[in-house]
Amino acid sequence: MQADLGNAISRLEQVTERLLRLEATLGQQGVQPAANSLAASNTGLAATQNGPVMAAAAGGSVADYDRLLAGKLQLFMAHAAALGGEVLTASKLVEQAFQEQRAVLLVASKAKEPNTPQLQSVLQPVAAHMMSAAGLADNRRSAAFQQLKVLAEGLQALSWLAYTGPSCGMALPAQHIAESWNAAEFFANKILKESRGVNETQVDWVKAVKDLFTGLQDFVRSSYPTGLKWNPSGCNIAEAQAAAKAGGPAAAQAAVAAPVPAPAKAPVAAARGPPVPPPPPPP
Repeated sequence: MQADLGNAISRLEQVTERLLRLEATLGQQGVQPAANSLAASNTGLAATQNGPVMAAAAGGSVADYDRLLAGKLQLFMAHAAALGGEVLTASKLVEQAFQEQRAVLLVASKAKEPNTPQLQSVLQPVAAHMMSAAGLADNRRSAAFQQLKVLAEGLQALSWLAYTGPSCGMALPAQHIAESWNAAEFFANKILKESRGVNETQVDWVKAVKDLFTGLQDFVRSSYPTGLKWNPSGCNIAEAQAAAKAGGPAAAQAAVAAPVPAPAKAPVAAARGPPVPPPPPPP
């Protein structure tokens, strides 16, 4: 299993040190590339179709995460749409990965701590989008190479989901996210240097990317400082995955699509009629 993961990531990420760190982290958790583990994931979800379906109501941490999706992720995607092309294509992978991350948080809030194969099926969709972004960033001939590298390196932050304790070989989740952004910022600074005063659309996009991952770091530091929190009295993984599949993606899309309130307008003064005539002089 770990050998398969190593081969897949080696093809997609080549010699990038940050992406090889992801290989080691996910390998310890038993996460396989999408081609090898998709069947296992689908099997786990299909097994719940005739079983009890639980309510997919979001807990407090998931509700906080929805605010991140509706705010910073939505703004990031708006700036990506302004650039279009390969940047928008890769940005959609980031959006999808963040939505799949929501499903992981929802499952963790409802389920007992899983074993390694179960954890594999929970994390696989996030890992698949991370590796897809890494594959796009391998194209050094792309005119958007720097932007693709920003996203590929930044998405390594989502491997905080694989943190299981001090012995897992990773930094604490918030620190891991910070380290991932530091790698991405190397390429982000190149874009800023080339674009300031020339292409402010690129500058705004870089700022939105940084704001998104900074927001993720703040959220994880507050809600998951030592990793995912499973529910000791919760349901089994299959039930939680079924609930996340039924309600999670739709809720995440709704959060992202939530309209941004328009700035309040100053009240318009009521129209005035003709001036009131002065009172008549006393007799």
